[in-house]
Amino acid sequence: MAALVTACFAEVLKIPVDKLAPDAPLDRFGMDSVSALEIVATLERHLGPLPPTILFEHPTIAQLSAALGENAHSSSPRHSREGGNPEGAPPPFPQLLDPRLRGGDDEKGGNIAIIAVAGRYPGADSPEALWAALEQGRDLVTEVPPDRFDPAYAPAKGKPGASYCKWGGFLADVDRFDAEFFGYSPRAAALADPQERLFLQTAWHLLERAGHTRARLRRQYDSRIGVFVGAMYQHYSALADDADSKALLRLNSYAGIANRVSFFFDLQGPSVAVDSMCSSALQAVHQACQSLRAGECRLAIAGGVNLSLIADKYVGLSRAGLVGSSAASRSFADGDGYLPAEGVGAVLLKPLSQAITDGDAVIAIIKASSANHGGHSAGFGVPSADAQAQLIEDNIRQSGIDARSIGYVEAAANGAALGDAIELRALTRAFRALGVADGSIAIGAVKSNMGHAEAASGMAQLTKVLLQLQHRCLAPTLRPDAANRA
Repeated sequence: MAALVTACFAEVLKIPVDKLAPDAPLDRFGMDSVSALEIVATLERHLGPLPPTILFEHPTIAQLSAALGENAHSSSPRHSREGGNPEGAPPPFPQLLDPRLRGGDDEKGGNIAIIAVAGRYPGADSPEALWAALEQGRDLVTEVPPDRFDPAYAPAKGKPGASYCKWGGFLADVDRFDAEFFGYSPRAAALADPQERLFLQTAWHLLERAGHTRARLRRQYDSRIGVFVGAMYQHYSALADDADSKALLRLNSYAGIANRVSFFFDLQGPSVAVDSMCSSALQAVHQACQSLRAGECRLAIAGGVNLSLIADKYVGLSRAGLVGSSAASRSFADGDGYLPAEGVGAVLLKPLSQAITDGDAVIAIIKASSANHGGHSAGFGVPSADAQAQLIEDNIRQSGIDARSIGYVEAAANGAALGDAIELRALTRAFRALGVADGSIAIGAVKSNMGHAEAASGMAQLTKVLLQLQHRCLAPTLRPDAANRA
């Protein structure tokens, strides 16, 4: 088996067999997602159908050979697709999780209530408008608006200075801002990153929805309120039209997005910006929950913001091979990358016991949250199915919820075929380990509607889940033109 696997790698990667060390990480040979699929296809000519993610689950030739050898001698099907139903059997109709508190008690005060949500997303200037779009199954992806930037589009991949992607999800009026209302001078407003301005506006709407004025924040919470925001791009300085402005804008920090909210509302809890790339918004929510549980703050604003301001972003993502080459590259599709999207959103968090005491309207409850990293996977930036599965399983056990009562999972799937497949395999492994029957849980992805909002994507996902709970029904996930073969 080792000789066959090595020969397949040598054929695709054009590397002599004697240069392919069996215990070396596969990424050292220059393997990328495209060549990985070619290697799997080459192996399939000899061994039959294989999971497209198999190279990322066994990241050396020796490990892959051992795994394939074990399967070849097994009496069970050589490589069954995880998560499938018996042939010909329709999946059971998924039931949405009852919105009432289910599983686990709150003796230790670990449950966190979501008491308000606010945000803006492509084609939707409020959560209510987002629900209308999702309920109707609308496609919110467009070409880059002409008043933004020229994406330097060239359909052929690899052209220097060009992007092979010209699609994404975009917010309207990102340059509109009431500087006087928020206490900015005209000069300060011009120098403020639009992401800072948008998140400040969203924080205002969030507190307004919860019925919290600045006076009430001081009186009821003694200003012990935290702000946690996820962000990942600082491109605004590229738009400066003079040297002094460019120099000043280069001093900007993500921290200013959170700090401006704390300053304007006189909030004296933690004020933190989080950059963990596409998990930034949910990392912000996680840190906010931890801060509330630790007593560092009594109320927390948590969210994320993401904008596409310059053509170089699209050019860079194209050179890195991260974006999709057609408008059809969506969640669960046979795509080659994601379509960038803009968004800003936030939730207002509070310990559940205190929310009940104060008579707050509880939209949903966060019973547990966790974070990890994939470690040394098959390549830098390649997710680990094992690490994801362990995180999911541990978090559900920590929550005290019976996993069999879960009716829906909002996936992070963004249109990159291998990444989406790895996530689905991780979910399957975790829920199987928790005794959940295959096909009993609905899976959806808001990214199929709007694209991948990067640092704010977790907030778009969370908002969709909250809206589904509110309306007690599932919004459709847009069906791809060509489904992910995994």
